[in-house]
Amino acid sequence: MAYNVWQFYQATGDLAYMIDYGTEMLAEIARFWVGRATYDRDRDRYGINGVIGPDEFHSGYPDRPYDGVDNNAYTNVMAVWVILRAVDALDLMPLPNRLDLREKLGLTDRELAQWDHVSRRMFVPFHDGVISQFEGYEELAELHWDGYRQRYGNIQHLDRILEAEDDDVNRYKASKQADALMLLYLLSSDELRELLDRLDYHFGSRPDPDDG
Repeated sequence: MAYNVWQFYQATGDLAYMIDYGTEMLAEIARFWVGRATYDRDRDRYGINGVIGPDEFHSGYPDRPYDGVDNNAYTNVMAVWVILRAVDALDLMPLPNRLDLREKLGLTDRELAQWDHVSRRMFVPFHDGVISQFEGYEELAELHWDGYRQRYGNIQHLDRILEAEDDDVNRYKASKQADALMLLYLLSSDELRELLDRLDYHFGSRPDPDDG
């Protein structure tokens, strides 16, 4: 929803829409994600736990399959993106409209400062030098893909096949649909680079393991 709001404004330049509807939606969505973020003092990072990303195969971990996953990369990065677009939208508004909206939402300087902090310290999982789908993804088992294709042919409904074998797709590195790759579909390489730079993750170098 937030992405569509911003794309609509980018395509139309309809500031009246942002004043009447768009900025309020972006602000409330940003507020939601900031509220879902939990600060980890040891990492000095915020995380978002218990979510299901675009890849609906992974509803949790093998030992807790229905509780969601932690720090889905797509979710965390797009949460930061939403925060930044909400701030941009507020800045677009004429001052009287901005003040009216902030009063309506009870949006204080202190809350905006919290948004800024979250947008700079969100955790993004990596493994082997690349963005990981979610925290712990690299620890999942590899599936014997060729074997399953030979046995079943069409494995589009892999989750149901595994359930019929008294197994669980949450145990495996298997994706129903693009997840982390969605970041590269929705965002340009420059946008993604800027977001990761803001978070102190930099292309071309392995993340510092001590940074989480």
